[in-house]
Amino acid sequence: MLAAAGYDSKAGTPWAEGIGPTLLSYFWLGGDKYRSYDAVVWLQVGYIFSIGPDKRQSGFCAQLGVTF
Repeated sequence: MLAAAGYDSKAGTPWAEGIGPTLLSYFWLGGDKYRSYDAVVWLQVGYIFSIGPDKRQSGFCAQLGVTF
């Protein structure tokens, strides 16, 4: 599950929120695969449904991260 919120001081509705299902996957580049968060690539994809009238936090989303 992914929850997201955004704030824009110049928007008519400054806050936008969303929540939705996601898939999260970790790829270890080496080291201990059970405890170490060193040298990890992670990918999260999903769909966010907006909460409230503002649709800025809705639609398909993806995040890619690298930790060393």
